[in-house]
Amino acid sequence: MLYYAWGIEIYESAMGKRSDAECIDSLDAGSQARIARTLDLLEEFGIRLGMPYARHLKQQHSVR
Repeated sequence: MLYYAWGIEIYESAMGKRSDAECIDSLDAGSQARIARTLDLLEEFGIRLGMPYARHLKQQHSVR
């Protein structure tokens, strides 16, 4: 079975503000590590990533 590679992009506004990254950077080290692990899993498994990390929502996926 063929699986596609997935990537993570951090949103950057036209003004260069990266509020997602800033939010993650403001968290404690343990929370940052959990987010990094979840993003690694999302990159590896893409839409095949399931619970407890992601949930299928009406043709969309939500990272938890």
